[in-house]
Amino acid sequence: MNESTYQKNDEEFLIIEGRKRRIHKVVYILLCVFSVGIFYLICKYLKKVKLVLETKACKLSEADLIFVTNHYGNIDISEVKTIRFTGESENLKKYVKNNQIKMFESQFYRFILDYTIGRYVIPTEQNIFLYESTFEDIYKKNLKTSLSKLKMALLEKKIIYGENETSIRQKTTFEIFIDNILSILFVYIMICVILWVNIDYKLYASIIFLLSLYSLVHDIIQEFKNRKIIMELAKKKRMVIALRDKKWMFIETKNIFPGDLICIEPTKDFHSDVRVLKGDVIVDESFLTGETLPVFKSNASSGNIIYSGTNILKSTSEKNYIRESLELNFEEKHIGDSNKFCKVKNVGLKRDQSHISESEISSSQKLTAKTKLPVQIQTLNNIDKDTIEKLNCAIGVVVSTGFNTSKGRLIRTILIPRPPDFVFYKESMKFIIWVFGFGILTSALIVIFFLLNSIELLIALKYSFDLLTCILSPALPTTIWIGATISAGRLKRMKIFCSDLERINSAGRTNIVIFDKTGTLTEEGLDVHCIDNFQITSDDIGKFDRQMVNAISTCHGVYELNGEYVGDPLDIKMLLFSNSKIEYETFESVSIRKITIGSSFNEIKGPVFRENSGDETLFHYSKNPESILPLNETNQTDYININDENINNRIDVYIDDGYEIPFDIEQEIPRKIIKCYDFDTNLRRMSVVVVDKGKHFVYSKGSPESISKILREIPEDYEERVREYTLDGYRVLSIAYKETHSININERLRSKDEYGLTFLGFIVFANKLKPVTESVLVELNEAGIKCVMATGDNILTAISVARQSKLVDKYLPIIFPVIDENAKNIYDAEWLCVGDEELTFDKIRLTLFKDLDEISYSDFLVACEGREYEFIKKDNSTYFTFILSKCAIFARMNPDQKKMLVEDFADIDYSTCFCGDGANDCGALKSAEVGIALAQNEATLTSSFTSRITDISSVLTVLKEGRSALVTSISRFKFVFISSFIQYFSLYILSLKFLFLSEWQTMHYDLLIVLPIAYAMTQFRPSKILSRSTPYAHLISKKSLIPLFGSVFINGIFLLICLFFCVEPNQDFEKFTTLSSEGTAMFFVSIVQVLVSGIFLSKGRPHREGRFKNRIFIYFMIFSFLYCIFLTLCLQNIIFDFIANFFRNYYEFWVGKQILFKIVLIISINITVNFIYENVLSKKLENFCRDKMLVPKYDRIQEEFTDHI
Repeated sequence: MNESTYQKNDEEFLIIEGRKRRIHKVVYILLCVFSVGIFYLICKYLKKVKLVLETKACKLSEADLIFVTNHYGNIDISEVKTIRFTGESENLKKYVKNNQIKMFESQFYRFILDYTIGRYVIPTEQNIFLYESTFEDIYKKNLKTSLSKLKMALLEKKIIYGENETSIRQKTTFEIFIDNILSILFVYIMICVILWVNIDYKLYASIIFLLSLYSLVHDIIQEFKNRKIIMELAKKKRMVIALRDKKWMFIETKNIFPGDLICIEPTKDFHSDVRVLKGDVIVDESFLTGETLPVFKSNASSGNIIYSGTNILKSTSEKNYIRESLELNFEEKHIGDSNKFCKVKNVGLKRDQSHISESEISSSQKLTAKTKLPVQIQTLNNIDKDTIEKLNCAIGVVVSTGFNTSKGRLIRTILIPRPPDFVFYKESMKFIIWVFGFGILTSALIVIFFLLNSIELLIALKYSFDLLTCILSPALPTTIWIGATISAGRLKRMKIFCSDLERINSAGRTNIVIFDKTGTLTEEGLDVHCIDNFQITSDDIGKFDRQMVNAISTCHGVYELNGEYVGDPLDIKMLLFSNSKIEYETFESVSIRKITIGSSFNEIKGPVFRENSGDETLFHYSKNPESILPLNETNQTDYININDENINNRIDVYIDDGYEIPFDIEQEIPRKIIKCYDFDTNLRRMSVVVVDKGKHFVYSKGSPESISKILREIPEDYEERVREYTLDGYRVLSIAYKETHSININERLRSKDEYGLTFLGFIVFANKLKPVTESVLVELNEAGIKCVMATGDNILTAISVARQSKLVDKYLPIIFPVIDENAKNIYDAEWLCVGDEELTFDKIRLTLFKDLDEISYSDFLVACEGREYEFIKKDNSTYFTFILSKCAIFARMNPDQKKMLVEDFADIDYSTCFCGDGANDCGALKSAEVGIALAQNEATLTSSFTSRITDISSVLTVLKEGRSALVTSISRFKFVFISSFIQYFSLYILSLKFLFLSEWQTMHYDLLIVLPIAYAMTQFRPSKILSRSTPYAHLISKKSLIPLFGSVFINGIFLLICLFFCVEPNQDFEKFTTLSSEGTAMFFVSIVQVLVSGIFLSKGRPHREGRFKNRIFIYFMIFSFLYCIFLTLCLQNIIFDFIANFFRNYYEFWVGKQILFKIVLIISINITVNFIYENVLSKKLENFCRDKMLVPKYDRIQEEFTDHI
């Protein structure tokens, strides 16, 4: 068997094919050298050709090379490494044969050959013991392990998991030089330079060589700088305290493996995935999730895994477990099943066992490898006593390392992204191949013509190849990304950073933008509007009973960190609203939060906060809105109101130790949060277990729909009250509680605690739009770009916000489906209408009508919740396309559903853009062709654009720059092609008369005309207004090709006229001379044709600023035409003789009596015809040549629904 498939999930797979070398490495190198790199280039860029030339199929177990093809069709070639292993290992038994282990690494996975099945596999030796065991269990296991077993276990893990690193392999110095020197473009230019030297274009060849050499050196130096930065970071040794051989010691993080017991210390970039066993940890997981809010982790919490790449803000433990464990030793007879340890004599802290040397491994366990597998596992010294005394941090067990961690998987998806469907790039490469094929064919014909006219073969080949270099200009491939490169620089200056140049051109085609709501369209922070328990509706918490006060003050995920309250801004607002203070104490060996509630419900006199804006001024909080005064020496008793003007996305709360908080005796009794069920995106709720006055209570907070499912009894007006608030644009959370019995916190089950609760009331939050939201959405709608909202919020709130923001017309009726859990198909759904209650939805005709009116209404919109969206997608394709066509509001969408939505829109030919604040939007940001993250955290690695401007105005900026970049790339591509063809055709027809252009004429054409115009064309800035039309990105279509070739045809006709009309009598020249009347005329006509083409292809509006605002372009055009007129005057003695003679001699102009008149006449007529063609005929041809095949699916769907209605 020479091929196998590794399935990662339903969508991702790898095809692994075994190959054996046909030729030795040395032979391969010699072929590369003797072919001057041609063989190397073929094998590098045509990997399937390399597959046949260099290798042959064989069994996987016999393979030297492995060809890996991923689900995107990308091919990776990896070399098989053979490790010699002589020992007995139960875990490695199936991987060892004849004392050999075969492995390779590809796609950031490690594959090992499993001899029992004859296939390469990704080892999955994940021990469930690590996820279920306690600290004591793992510690005992370590004490039981002998030194010899420990060494073998470390060697096994080294082979299975590799080093704990997520760094990318860097190129060697040799590889950097080879990759740059043997790049297709540089090799092609060098061949051209050699050719030009041989046809006496030595000065021109020297200039091109120096320019190319400068570019090459610049690229190589830049690669070395980048490599140096990465290697310096990699060289930095990072240490961690881990338990090895019954001792706590410093170990380098790259030598950490699953199963290691480690100390979790504060760090900005955690090294592995670790399960917390003892203590409490507060982490910032924004690197992975995009959520900027710190998260509390402990052994008691449901989510107790600390992920690689996260920022450890705080790590504490009620005991110093490292010190305690060092005071213990192990006696096997005392352990058994007991949870207690026996005190014995102290373990000495020695410094002479800093690593495991190879000599310490017995001969039966000795490991050697051709690839030099290191055996030095532990580094540095054991921990000294002073360090131990200072340590007071959490303890955890490593569960995954390297690219198997969450950070590693994220890096893998970033480095192997879904390739964008970039039409312009694909078609431009096809166009270049076609041009190359045309050039090869016509060059072959001219060689035959030369040979038939007795021209030497070598000369014929040289001049024919020079013709080929004209039509396939080295500048042509570089035009594809030039617009994107210029736009990326402008975006960076506007604080918008692009991680992928391809996406800039993709932004030019965007025709749908999907927005997250909270933090994107609306402000991140919400203010408590009121509490409604169906008897009282008030913003004064003092009017409610103890259970309501307990619920609001305890049901949250807020923690105190270094004098600051950290957590969800919504939760912090609730905590401040409840006049509460957080403290900590130990409960059942676990650190828990203790909530103390103040006596005055109108003012908070404990917590002091400030805005997160760099201002060091401290403020008090009060509900009195009359004054906003800072806390200073003169106004110590003033308070400040929390409102929309002085609250940012994050509230930093500080505890003023000097301010005493008066409490009533009853209220001073703290409420203890002994268990916290974190917010679940699927359940849409969170819960806490609280001890109050010795009794245990469960408090739950979440969406009204979620809480209603766990209530004993739902109030009569429950849904109607929610509907009223949400239609007014408020966000509503429900709160419920129940009294429960006391059991061990580790034995509590969420499903039991969140059952049979009593409704307490609604917390109503007010949320306002960001200042620019409305104006941006209006401009997008006016530009014909479909705007869609995808939010996790309630559907009625989403509809209200959509109308307020003008994402949708507030007068249009909006319908949405409600599908019962027992529904069998979409026809069982109930359709509700917001805006006009008398309208009814026809499920068959898919239209609205009034009960007493037979007229149907097709002008309406649809809203849909995530559950209904998935149901419709699985049940009915017609309804699903209807939803995609008419739906503008998607509510209750979880992260996976948002990602699915983006991909579904892409499937019907929408060019998608997703804009979110990074929280729970990573999947959608990554899947969209253009992802714009409005965040200032590391989660933006998943998006193609990161905006430091945290409002949706950056969407307009990216789309405008994208359109400008796409237009620039296309127009520059067409310009370079036309200029190359003009030069090619002029030289081709001159060659038929055995004539050629002089070196100075060629340099003038390339270096003084084509290159400056191509540069000036990139200096157009984007239009300030987003046009309703999108740039046409197709090169290979009748609409694009017919006008383009029409222009080429007109210019070619006038070049032929030059050849026959500008013949001067009495010319006597040798073959391939550069001095002729035809050549002189051809030079002047061709450069004017290029200048005119540059003007016509530099259209500014509607996607770029007008031509006259591009000063560089205007100044150059004026200079070029004036210089052209000057050279024309040099043909006659109209100016000073010595000046005219100088230019005539260098340019090798033919001076004749009628030559000037003929050139001026031909140029004048050519310009006139081009003007008429470009302004009249070209537009008619574009309209006539519209390709029906290019009509996108979403337009066809819309037409089908219109016909259906």
